[in-house]
Amino acid sequence: MSSMEHAQVLKLLERMIALSTQRKVASELGVSEAYLSDVRKGKRNPGNKLLKALGLESRTVYSKTQEN
Repeated sequence: MSSMEHAQVLKLLERMIALSTQRKVASELGVSEAYLSDVRKGKRNPGNKLLKALGLESRTVYSKTQEN
């Protein structure tokens, strides 16, 4: 599975919807239209089910801050 930034996931969804409809894309991805709409509006984060349907996976990256 590949990795993308959150904004890239949203752009991918927008491209898919531009070629079809939100209802059809939601159905193809196995999520509700309301959920997909919330993700697009930034009300919800894309969950594992949606990411997996897109061929992606969620990863958490931690970075250590430098102490003075």
